[in-house]
Amino acid sequence: MRDVWCIRDVLRLLAEMPFVDRLELAAISGWSRGAVYESLAVLEDAGLAAALPHATVDVPPTRRFHLTARGLRKLSCEEGIALDALLRSRPVSDRWRRILLERLDAAAVNYRVAA
Repeated sequence: MRDVWCIRDVLRLLAEMPFVDRLELAAISGWSRGAVYESLAVLEDAGLAAALPHATVDVPPTRRFHLTARGLRKLSCEEGIALDALLRSRPVSDRWRRILLERLDAAAVNYRVAA
């Protein structure tokens, strides 16, 4: 049962903080690295989340995770809200994704500070 809750919470956290990496997510959520790694693997295998590689001079190579369209639909069902409402209430729309990707280095620094 704990795993189900962790996976649901990871869906929510990825909607609130797209392009977070596993270590940052573990630090922010308070869960063990193992729980976060396992939850993200389950979400990736189910096609609910995807990762992209990222590295900078200051940040070592990592994989940054975000929800897929399928993951967004799943989260909207889990939260009982329309997909349009979810896209308006969290930084997960195509527009937000573009903005964050253009500034991923800065977002990574903010996530590290928050972690």
